[in-house]
Amino acid sequence: MKKHVIAVLALALLTASCHRSGPSPLLQENEVLARMLMTDFQSGDVSNLSGLFYPTAVYDDYSNQNEYKGLQEISGYVKRLQSWADDITLSVNAVHASETGVTVEWTLSAVQARPIPGTIGVATENQVQVNGVTVLEVSRHLITRAADYMDDLGLVLQLGGQVHMPGGIVLKDNALPSPDTGTGGR
Repeated sequence: MKKHVIAVLALALLTASCHRSGPSPLLQENEVLARMLMTDFQSGDVSNLSGLFYPTAVYDDYSNQNEYKGLQEISGYVKRLQSWADDITLSVNAVHASETGVTVEWTLSAVQARPIPGTIGVATENQVQVNGVTVLEVSRHLITRAADYMDDLGLVLQLGGQVHMPGGIVLKDNALPSPDTGTGGR
């Protein structure tokens, strides 16, 4: 009887150590969840959000200091990009999934075709390209919390804005200040 128990335990250990290598299904599911969200941002289609988020989820837009609670507010946030931009491409550069979340590195490319409410009152028709990161917390196959971090200064400069720094340096045209003239631009 002892030999039988030892044989069963040895077989169980051997089977456990020979499991298939590669990402776990949960990691793959979380990556798919993140990629679906990025697709929804690019298209502005919010019909799938109830399958991605808990109804009580929170989405933080840290670069603009906004917090969206619940599916209705999150839907408005996802659709906001289409309110001012055309030719939108959201490229996923990297996805880092864990069993409880996902981090997505992305690049947004678009044309500012309409005013940006509360920010820019005119359509510049400027092409913009902005880098960002989205961090998702996931539980039971749904997003419980999301947070966006984006290069808003780069966006402002690409849209024609300027930043007047102490000491007289002016940042503009998304370029670093020139050491000779103390001004940014190309």
